[in-house]
Amino acid sequence: MFTYSIVQLARRHAARLDRPLRHALVNMYKPMMRMPCIFHRWVERWLRKWRTLSVLIEVENAEGMEAVAKAERDHFRMKVRHHFRHVPFYSARVTPAAIEQLLEHPKVKKVYLNRQVKALLNLTFRTLTRSKQRIFYLVFQNNFLTNTTSDGNPFFTIAGRSVS
Repeated sequence: MFTYSIVQLARRHAARLDRPLRHALVNMYKPMMRMPCIFHRWVERWLRKWRTLSVLIEVENAEGMEAVAKAERDHFRMKVRHHFRHVPFYSARVTPAAIEQLLEHPKVKKVYLNRQVKALLNLTFRTLTRSKQRIFYLVFQNNFLTNTTSDGNPFFTIAGRSVS
C-alpha cells in the first residue's frame, strides 16, 4: 500500500493536506482491493490523471497565485472555479498529480477538501463593529436560535421572530 504514489503523496505532504483530503486520496484505492494486482499500475496512472477532487487551495502571495495558474496550464483536468477576493484561497477541481505539483511549490500553504463545515453552537466568535469589539453568542431560547451581544440583548433572530 505504501508503494502507491498517491499514498506517498499523502504521507510526504501530510502537514499541508487537510485530513479529510488525505482520507479521500487514500480511499481512491478502495476499488483496487477487488481487482487483480496486474491491473494496479494501469489503474493508478488513470487515477492520478483523471480522477478529480474539489479542493480549496490556500496561497501566500502572488507567487502562490502563479503556481496555481501554472498547475492549471500543465494539467488538462484541473479547473480553477473561483478566486476569493478577501482571503488568499482558490476553489478548484484538481487531480492528484496537480495536487502534487501544487504542494511542491513553497508558496502554496495548504490544500483543503472542499466540504460543508458545521459550526458548534457553543463556540463564540468576535467581530469588530464601529471600532468597538463585541462578543456574540449563539444561544437557544424558547426553541429559537438567537444571536445575543455580551450584555444579553438579541440583535437578530435566525428563526423569524425576535425572542427577548
